[in-house]
Amino acid sequence: RRQIPWSYMISTPEKPFVVPEGTQVIIVPGLLNLTETQVDGLVNWAKAGGRLVITGDSGRYDGYNSQYLVNPLLEKVKALPTVVCREYPDKVNPCLLDWVNKVGAPADNGDALVRNICATGFTLPFSIENCPEYVAVDVRATEGGYILHFVNYNPATQIKGIKVRTLDGQVRKVLPFNEYNYIKI
Repeated sequence: RRQIPWSYMISTPEKPFVVPEGTQVIIVPGLLNLTETQVDGLVNWAKAGGRLVITGDSGRYDGYNSQYLVNPLLEKVKALPTVVCREYPDKVNPCLLDWVNKVGAPADNGDALVRNICATGFTLPFSIENCPEYVAVDVRATEGGYILHFVNYNPATQIKGIKVRTLDGQVRKVLPFNEYNYIKI
């Protein structure tokens, strides 16, 4: 929702934990169960200078759902300068699932999470201006840029005036749309 480029990192016993090249920040969103390999991978990455945002008590249980006396993930990384430990997940405004889904935005529009991500040393590659809270933006990194896909969860209202500002100050306007639109930067 806050227009940060993202993707999933998936590991299984058959596919061990590996941080993909180019990863700038890893967010561990309240994953209570982490295997020893996953914890070791996150700890090693953070100790090598990788940026990490951990929410809640992630890593409290192992891969077999056995609780540790001391959370090994938090214990090993909480003092590192590129790691932010968030005690609680964000609160979400109510959602309405009906003919038109109205997705509840974080109560603070995601500001706290973005502040935590930036506290690791990450810099947002662009900012989006004049984007209503009912417009979700999926951002994907490409070779040499980004694709921003805007989805209007209130399609009866035409969206106008959204601007994307890059770090070098360039401004790109998103053409008006009712349901969805995208822009490459």
